[in-house]
Amino acid sequence: MADVSFRFEQLGDLLNEYFEIFFPWVFGTIVGWANEILVNGATPVSIPNGLPAYVRWGVGDPAALELMSKGMLSRTLATRISDKWKAVETDQDVFSWLRSWTVSQWRNLFSATVAELTLLLDFCRNRTGGAAVEFLSVGVASIDMET
Repeated sequence: MADVSFRFEQLGDLLNEYFEIFFPWVFGTIVGWANEILVNGATPVSIPNGLPAYVRWGVGDPAALELMSKGMLSRTLATRISDKWKAVETDQDVFSWLRSWTVSQWRNLFSATVAELTLLLDFCRNRTGGAAVEFLSVGVASIDMET
């Protein structure tokens, strides 16, 4: 093909499909097989079954993995959030803890860029329908904003 942009787009799609979908699935199968061999060999160790998820999402921490699996789009931001959450030693889960902060606190606490703040706003939004559903069903909606 003569169109270089199209070739790069196709290559990007292939790599994304391979590393994001196919490879973690195959890796999970291999981990399962390896654990069966270890159990049958009476070995007291095993490979963590969650390892393919860490590979798929590209993080090394359970809280960051939880954020990524719930829709966080930035690995670096998920890791920064996880690090701060662990340092605080709170009883709240990471998602609830994150939702308890304001936008300006996110900016300061996580050194978040404008793009990351946008991701956080989308990630932490009320996922039960929000103002749009309220407006469509009742005809009136309100949105609380920090000024």
